[in-house]
Amino acid sequence: MSNSSIISNQTSQKIRAQFPIFNDSSSSNYSNGSYTNDRSSYQTQNESGLDKAVNKNADLVYLDSSATTQKPKVVIDTLLEYYSKYNSNVHRGVYKISEISEQLWTQSHKIVAKFLNSTPEEIVMVSNTTHAVNFVAMSYCTEYLSEGDVIAVNEMDHHSNMLPWIKAAELVKAKVEWIPITDSFEPDLNYIDFLIRKYRSKLKLLATTEVGNVLGTRLPLKKIIEMCKKNGTKVFVDGAQAVSHSMVDVRKIDCDFYAFSGHKLYAPNGTGALYINSQIRESLKPFMYGGGQIKDVTRSSIQWEDSPTKFESGTQSIGEVVAFARAILWFWDTLEVLSADTSTEIDKVLTVKELCPEVSEGSYNDSTYGTSSSYSSNVYNSSYGNNTYSQSTNTNGQDLLCDKVMNFKVNRVNWGKVKDGYKKLHQHENTLIDIVRIYTQSSDKFKVFGPQSEIDRYGLITLLSEELHPHDLASLLAQDNICVRAGMHCAHPLHRRFGQNASLRMSLGIYNNLDDVKKFIKAINSAKL
Repeated sequence: MSNSSIISNQTSQKIRAQFPIFNDSSSSNYSNGSYTNDRSSYQTQNESGLDKAVNKNADLVYLDSSATTQKPKVVIDTLLEYYSKYNSNVHRGVYKISEISEQLWTQSHKIVAKFLNSTPEEIVMVSNTTHAVNFVAMSYCTEYLSEGDVIAVNEMDHHSNMLPWIKAAELVKAKVEWIPITDSFEPDLNYIDFLIRKYRSKLKLLATTEVGNVLGTRLPLKKIIEMCKKNGTKVFVDGAQAVSHSMVDVRKIDCDFYAFSGHKLYAPNGTGALYINSQIRESLKPFMYGGGQIKDVTRSSIQWEDSPTKFESGTQSIGEVVAFARAILWFWDTLEVLSADTSTEIDKVLTVKELCPEVSEGSYNDSTYGTSSSYSSNVYNSSYGNNTYSQSTNTNGQDLLCDKVMNFKVNRVNWGKVKDGYKKLHQHENTLIDIVRIYTQSSDKFKVFGPQSEIDRYGLITLLSEELHPHDLASLLAQDNICVRAGMHCAHPLHRRFGQNASLRMSLGIYNNLDDVKKFIKAINSAKL
């Protein structure tokens, strides 16, 4: 097996240092907008086991980023600054801080749009991916689907990309068809073709994830969308697990809807984005109705604002959205740093033998499991074009964190370095994940849930245990301050398809390093009830 590379320790430590949660809790308590050393506000006299775990954040091994990512200090500071200095509502306020909020709100749309290679008019701010799916299910499906029409959902998807379609189908008396998963853990493309031939124009929409939240594999989106486009079938893509691991280009994907959550991209909870293809958005009606989205209302008529405002009713989480945009800027900056990193070459097999000397070298043979999966298509060829956005004016003349968002110029980003940074990050994460996979091949305790061979996995690997229930194992790991996820991961049909009632998921963020994976493997290797 060939050597692989990981991000250098120096670069990894610099990235990790930007996250307050990984620092000792004695220096991570906010007071009056700054850090203090006062631990009394949260430290008990005797310190229970839980208290000790929380207070030893310097030793925290956080391997649950697929559930939610940790937040860098610049994002936390942006939130604090917004609510300390600019908190006000957007749209039509004529006083200074409202004008600043409006500029921040507008610029945030532009940054998120650039992240997806779309336009601000195509971006609707939502609270999370689940909100986005419900939005489309209740607005598009109830408006354009009728009795006898069909919605196709993926058997391997998160419940959030299943349940809203099921409920929408019930409302209009449409039918839901399930795309089965093959024995090789891939969506059955032949079945999609069958559905297209069976229903033709009645197959109105297909919903699918881009990267599975249990298997960590990338679905063949290009092929799926091409099949649907020929039939006139709309495609909704759940990108929640993809955006923090690979570059996204909705123009290249050519989907009709694309959604992701900010909290899985180092941004605050309660943020996310829904891309709506320009061919659809003008005729699409809002999901929710209320203030801020209309030009005029009479007793007999409603005149909507232009997109995206007509879809963003009520008072939005403005400060959180500003911090969402700031997280994207931070992520781009960090990827540029990664592009210049001198990666460290490691031998994955030797690394496992170092952790578990009892393992024999003959245990590792990828040929047993066939060649690499077809998921390894190139995802880094996205082109962002030459679009630029005008610079906003700093109305108060101060050099602030939020001002970086207001005054951000998209063309200052070095897209070549960002693309290279994504490659470095993917190689780093894939190497760490593959170390875990190699360990399982030598262990009689664990096996991988999903493809066994060396393939591209995006940020996670899920394990099955022969000896310990995943919940028990997760509890044992928690005693060592190792954070993982146990259960069915909101993917019950997928687990039942393969006869499993629970699994253990280890998922990575940009802050994870080889030490984290070493601690994880050592802990599960020695875990006993």
